[in-house]
Parts: sequence; structure tokens; C-alpha cells
Amino acid sequence: MNNIIESTPPVSLRNCFSKKRNSYNRKLQNVTLTLRGRDAIPLAIKHFELKEQSIILLPAYLCKIIVVPFANRFDLRYYDIEKDFSINTEVIESMLRSYDVKVLYIIHYFGFLHKNLEQLSKLCKEHGVLLWEDHAHSALSHFSCDYADAMIFSYRKIFPVPDGGGIWFANTQPMKISGGFLASNIISMLIHIRRSKWAMSKKLRNRAGRIASLSTASTREGFKQIKPRPISYMSRRIMRCIDVESTFAIRRDIFLKWQSLLSDSEFKPVFSILPDNVCPQGFPVYIQNAEELIGKLRDFNIFLKVHWPLDAKMKEKCPVAYNVSRSIITLPIYPGLSQSDMEQVMALLGRYGKPINPQMN
Repeated sequence: MNNIIESTPPVSLRNCFSKKRNSYNRKLQNVTLTLRGRDAIPLAIKHFELKEQSIILLPAYLCKIIVVPFANRFDLRYYDIEKDFSINTEVIESMLRSYDVKVLYIIHYFGFLHKNLEQLSKLCKEHGVLLWEDHAHSALSHFSCDYADAMIFSYRKIFPVPDGGGIWFANTQPMKISGGFLASNIISMLIHIRRSKWAMSKKLRNRAGRIASLSTASTREGFKQIKPRPISYMSRRIMRCIDVESTFAIRRDIFLKWQSLLSDSEFKPVFSILPDNVCPQGFPVYIQNAEELIGKLRDFNIFLKVHWPLDAKMKEKCPVAYNVSRSIITLPIYPGLSQSDMEQVMALLGRYGKPINPQMN
């Protein structure tokens, strides 16, 4: 993959986020940079002055850390997703009519944008509801700024940085996050140490990981609220030198290579078509034995991920989201992933994985 990455002059941080190729670059200059995506949610809560016990609609299929900023303060209601990861507007409309909803929170999964965003935005405006879009997976996809009241980003899921998130508000200048720069830099360094598995012993990496995750552990159950912190100096510097255009092209190229490798197998991708406006975050595949396969591949120093196994209590209320969370595995997409790496993963997938028919899911 290295021959695809061209040597280009560094872009400014503002241009990195604004992506000049898109018509909405002027609006995205107003992104407030945070340590992580989860730090952006409390800023949105503060910005819109949400009252405690306000009703928030969340998709059942989500990362648990998204719930933390809302926990024990707001009335959370969950809606199911469709098998193709879309949102049923009729379900949302019914919930908006039934409850005094303040925020509709939606997630653009794996970089793929919801096609009915305009309808969702219209419903929100009709009912006086705020629309918050989670672009943690789709920061480089060609999305529109015409619908959301707030957009949340997690740049570390797209760029090679230890940390980095952001929040965008419609018609609002970037917010100032007072203090926290030293803590951000320390956390960023510890995350970097944890990921540098060839640089030090496993024991030291694990210790750094425990220290870096203390802030998450203390807030996981909502006992302590997340204190928003700014992006670290390290990540800010790295992102100034990122070639956004090449990153966009490389990720799409790797997605298409995964697609080609799977075409002759029994394994089915979640997304069979790659729209022109999408920069994929990962390549999710339907599979029967996700957790078992994860464990097998660790023996070969291959660390794949399951997005996101849900608790059994969600099974009855949101069956599609629950089933999806237990039946997909995400193949990696990142600059530097070689064809031989992908072929090795495919060989192990064929040896240890059990295909699943998505129609039966």
C-alpha cells in the first residue's frame, strides 16, 4: 500500500478537518477539538442546556461509552435499527409522537451515511427535537451539514493518532475548553505507549493501559461525569501532516480489496456496495462465531474487533440490533495494510470462521 501514499506538503489542521473537496468546508472550520469523541457529548449537553431527565433517543446498536455522559441524568429510550443498518423513519416518528423527546441521536455506522437523513431532520424540526449526528466512523465521508444541530467526531478512529475527537454546532463558533491540556498530553502519551507493543514489555504496556483507562472506568456506570478535555499536542501535530485525500482513497481501495477477497467465499459483507461519498471505517462481515474467532486470531497476533456486543436485556426490545451485535466481525481498514496481511486474515477466517446467512439473522 505504500506506493499509494504520495509525498505531499503538510496541510493545516483546519484544512484537514474542513476537507476542501467538499462544499461544506467553511462550516467544518467550527469544529471544537476534544481529547476523544466521548468528551464532545458533555459539551453538547452544556451547549443546549439540556435539563435533567430530558428524554434522549439512542440507537440500541451503539458503543456503551456513548451512554456514559447521559447516565443517571437523562431518560434514555432506545430504538431498533434495520438489518441494513438504516433507521426506520416510521419508528422514529412514532416515538416522537409518544414522548416529549429532546434529542434524537443517530450513528452513521462504519462510515456509511443514512440515506433518509433529510426525512429524519424534517421530523425533528416538526417536533422541536434536536438532531445529533455521530460521525465517529464517518469523519471523512462526504456528509452534509444541512441537517444536524450538532455533529460528534472521533478522529482517532480514522487517523493514526492516539486521541482526537470533536464537536460541531450549527451556526456557532468553536467552544473554548478551559484547562486540561497537561492531562490530555499525559493520557495521549499513555495510550501511545499501550499501543507500541514492539517497544516494551507486555507488562509495562498493560500498566500504561490501566492508567490511561482510569477516566473511563470512573465514569462507566455514570457515577462520575466525563470532564471534557482538549485534543493533545501530539495528535494535533500529527493531524497537521495527514494527507486527507490519500487517506480517503486508500481506505476505499482496501474496502474494495476485502470485497474482492470475500467474493469467492461463503462469508457475506454487511455492505455490498461502496457509495462514492463514503470513506469506510471498517469492513464488517457476517459471522456465526465472532467471539471465538477473535480469540483464535489473537494466537496469530491478529486483533480484530466486534462492534458492539449488546446486553441480553436488549434482545426483546430491539431484536435486530441485538442479533447484529452478535453476528458480525470487523475486518481492519487503515493505510499500511498489505495484500499479504489481508490474505493471511482471509485464510484464518476460512479456517476458524463460521459463515452466516444474513437473511437468517
